[in-house]
Amino acid sequence: MSAKSNLRFNYYVVNMMHYDLNHDFDFTDEKSVEINPSFNREISKVSDDAYTIRLAVRIHPEEHDETIPFTAEIHMTGHFEFEDWEKPERIMIAKNNGTAILFPYLRCLLSSITNNASLPPYTLPVMNVNKLFTEDDG
Repeated sequence: MSAKSNLRFNYYVVNMMHYDLNHDFDFTDEKSVEINPSFNREISKVSDDAYTIRLAVRIHPEEHDETIPFTAEIHMTGHFEFEDWEKPERIMIAKNNGTAILFPYLRCLLSSITNNASLPPYTLPVMNVNKLFTEDDG
């Protein structure tokens, strides 16, 4: 018998996308570039059975070395329904599964921005998104 989840992903919206080309970056240098994105997550209550997750990625020199070809930031919000999602036994399911659902959309947006900027597309690495955040991180 398969277990059916009653978590429902309704839709997402892109709240903000920002991209800047680093004009000082040496694009002729073929050395490897290390990009270390930072992530943020905020959970907001809509009702006892609905919530939103705001997921953000930021690539900026403050997080790492100044030798990156671009800076970028994306904020998106996913809208979910999950009965009694705030109950202690359900809240981590709501947070982690919602984040895992949103992450591929965030990943695709970032790749699309860099690809459309005439750069090789930057794709966020595949990762366990549940380990990106601690329980206190929203």
